[in-house]
Amino acid sequence: MFNEDANSYPVALRLLLNTKDGLTENEDGTPNLDLTKHKNYEILLHNEGRPVWLEHPDNLKFQSNWDKVDIAIIPLNKEDVLRKFLITRFNVKSFKPENIPIVYGESLMVMGYPLGLFDELNNLPIVRNATLATAFSSYYKGRPKFLIDSRLHQGTSGSPVLTNPSIPKLVNGAWSLPLPNASKGQVIPMPFLLGIVSNCLTTIDPITREYIGLSEVFPATLIPEIIMHHKK
Repeated sequence: MFNEDANSYPVALRLLLNTKDGLTENEDGTPNLDLTKHKNYEILLHNEGRPVWLEHPDNLKFQSNWDKVDIAIIPLNKEDVLRKFLITRFNVKSFKPENIPIVYGESLMVMGYPLGLFDELNNLPIVRNATLATAFSSYYKGRPKFLIDSRLHQGTSGSPVLTNPSIPKLVNGAWSLPLPNASKGQVIPMPFLLGIVSNCLTTIDPITREYIGLSEVFPATLIPEIIMHHKK
């Protein structure tokens, strides 16, 4: 995000997206993607003084930010974006299926920009390891969130939390294993989107003065709830 005045709130969101001219074909017809070709795409956060982002309807019930759902949706001009840029995006099919179990200590991944770091040449984020610290199927302290154990830093708020596709899963009586040399007709296991990082807990060890290393995550299933509410 950026703003016109350092003392004011952000007025726009700046996305760094890969451009379509980075996608070419090799001599054998296989696609070749040059990730170094990208440019900024800016989205104004207000329209005639009104915010363009959409919030969860439950936020109207609470005064405390701790109780509110820390996820916002910003509508985009889909045709304009896809005409100019190459985007790999999440959708409802990216959510964890009900028959896939998620348990305490599950190995997870957090994709983000810790302290603003990322692969600037190839426009790729940094992935950090994490583990599930609270029950995924039960709301933490009665609110729609769960905790992960991970060494996260500023710049990771808003990051997607994903399952680790290298961990085998027992689904319908069969093990789902990674395919190291996937060929035509085979499917490479993809990570499932579990949630969005909200913030790191500020609890500090009284002896070492280190932060506890736990972060709050809102489940991804809240995203379609926001969209459907504002479609009414």
